[in-house]
Amino acid sequence: MSALPGRAHEVIPAIADLRVVDGGLDLEIRVTAEALVAGVDLSTYADTNDAPQAVEYDRLRALPPSDLERDFRAFWPQMAANIVLLVDGVPLVPELRGLFTPEMQNLESPRVSTLRIGAPLPEGAEKLVIGWASQYGAIVIRQMDVPEPFDGFLPGGVLSDPITLAGGDQSGPLEAFMDYIPV
Repeated sequence: MSALPGRAHEVIPAIADLRVVDGGLDLEIRVTAEALVAGVDLSTYADTNDAPQAVEYDRLRALPPSDLERDFRAFWPQMAANIVLLVDGVPLVPELRGLFTPEMQNLESPRVSTLRIGAPLPEGAEKLVIGWASQYGAIVIRQMDVPEPFDGFLPGGVLSDPITLAGGDQSGPLEAFMDYIPV
């Protein structure tokens, strides 16, 4: 497995779709779950082959989805403690709702899992600040199902500006362009 091409080991930002569903916060995040579980610092490495955890990352990539989900569930308490969800200044506790991982068809291609997390929202919730630890790398936040949705790029370890849950925080074209330059 150490001879795999770099494409499968490139570090890419996570992409999170943010929604309010049935009075709760719902995040669907496309991530490289193996890198998170292996402990690869995605803010430091552009290629997982360069990380000290490369062998563990490759072992996890070869696992069937059910085994990776088992390992991710064991890792979840550590990750949850490193996710910031502040609603109107009040911290929410993220809940793991599932990890959906495709079968590994080709070890030369990246495998992207979909992580679902959520949290109940307090009555009258208006603004959300979101972020996660730097070692989880960059994340793109895309607010869904609201007018003028927030869309932004956050380097790992950086908190978002307050996001209006009802919408209205859409960036202008220049701001959006500047946000995506790092990507």
